Amino acid sequence: MVETGRNRIPFFASAGKTRFIEGNRNHRPESPSQSCVQGGPVRASLSIIAVVCLVSGLCAAPVETIDLASSSAWTVSIDGGGSQTVAVPGNTRMSDNAVFRRGITIPASAAGNVVKVLFGAVDYGCDVYLGTTLITSHKNLMIPFEADLTGKVTAGGSYTLEVRAYSRSHYGNQIPNGCWWASLATGINRYVKLVVLPQIYVKDVYIQPSVTHDRLDFDVWVHNASAQAKTLTVNGSLAAWGASTWTYPSIPAASATIAANGIAKVRMSAPWDLGPQSYWWPNIPFQETYTAVLHNLLLSVKEGAATLDTIIKRFGFAEWGEGPYYTRRHK
Repeated sequence: MVETGRNRIPFFASAGKTRFIEGNRNHRPESPSQSCVQGGPVRASLSIIAVVCLVSGLCAAPVETIDLASSSAWTVSIDGGGSQTVAVPGNTRMSDNAVFRRGITIPASAAGNVVKVLFGAVDYGCDVYLGTTLITSHKNLMIPFEADLTGKVTAGGSYTLEVRAYSRSHYGNQIPNGCWWASLATGINRYVKLVVLPQIYVKDVYIQPSVTHDRLDFDVWVHNASAQAKTLTVNGSLAAWGASTWTYPSIPAASATIAANGIAKVRMSAPWDLGPQSYWWPNIPFQETYTAVLHNLLLSVKEGAATLDTIIKRFGFAEWGEGPYYTRRHK
C-alpha cells in the first residue's frame, strides 16, 4: 500500500469543485512514493488510496477534463525512425528513445484557470514539450507527474504536445527496475489527461495514520494560482465508506495566508479512538466475502463563506514499520 502523489482528476459539485485524487504521487517531498521499490526498507506510515466518485462523469464547468488517450491521434518515432500511428497508453519498445506527438485544443474553460497535462507514467523518463518549448522533464518508473501549461496556452488555441520518452539504458541503467515486469512497460503506458483546475485548489494530500499514537495526521497542499494573496480556510471531516458506521472525531479547521501564485502546506490532525475494528486488515487468509475497512476524508477550501474547492480521499487506517521486511503495526 502506498501513498500516491498529487495528480488528480477534476470533479465538480454544487457551488464548489469536488474532485478525487488518482495516481501517485511524485511531488510530495517528504514521503516515499514507489509502486515497486528496489533496495532496503523505507520507514513510513502509508495509507491506501483509491478513487472516490461523487457524480457520474468526470467534469462539469468551470472545471474540465479531456482524456488524451487515443488509438489514432498520437504518432511515434522510435529511435529516429519514421513516424507511425500508435495507441496511447501502451507499451512501446525502444532502444533509446521514442518521440510521441499529438495535437491538443485548449477548452474555453481554461480562461483564467490552471491548465495541466497529467501523466500516469512515462517510463523510464521523458521530456515534455509544447511545440518547441520544454515544459517539464521527468525521470522515474511507474510514477505519475504533471506538465503545467498555465500561462503558456490560451483558451481555444491549438498546440502540438510532444513527449520524448527514454529507455532505462538512456539513463545509464541508473533507474531501478523494481518489479521484474518493469522493463516491459516503456513509453506512455498509463493515462494522459488535459485538466483545467480552478485558480485555488488542493494540490496534494498526504495521509499519515498512526496506530502507535491513535492519531490521524494529514498534510494538505493548497495552490493559490491567482494574482493576489489569499487567506483561506481548510475544513476536514470523516465519513464511512461501505456498510460500516463509525462515530468519527471532529477535525479542527486550519487557516493559511497564501501568496499570489504560491503553495502552502497545512497540517491537520485528529485523535483516532475507533479501535482495531476500524483498521485496514489484509485479506489473509483469503476470504471470498472479504471487504476492506476504509474511510473517506472530505476536504474543502474556503475563502470566507465561499467554497473554492472540495475533494474526497479514501484511505485505510494502517501503519507500517521498518525491519527486515515491511511490518504492519497493530494493537
